[in-house]
Amino acid sequence: MARNENMIAALKRERALYVSQGDDARVAQVDESLKYYGYETDGPADGEGPQDRTARPQSTAEQSKPSVRKGTKKSTAVTPPAAPGDVPPAPPAG
Repeated sequence: MARNENMIAALKRERALYVSQGDDARVAQVDESLKYYGYETDGPADGEGPQDRTARPQSTAEQSKPSVRKGTKKSTAVTPPAAPGDVPPAPPAG
């Protein structure tokens, strides 16, 4: 009996996908399969599947960026500026 329950659960997820895509022909085919396994559909169930999403998922790219505090300067390993009168080193002879 557990196999039928697993199959019904999988078919319900598949059906919810087709409902969200508006593919009525595939929904009808899945409904036939659900009837074969003893499950009667009354149309899309409330609270099931992707058709109940009302808002787009938030982008997580902004959350993964390192935070920069306002007023702080990012430190980097840089050669300090030359003092006045210092001569930069000559390029290597080639």
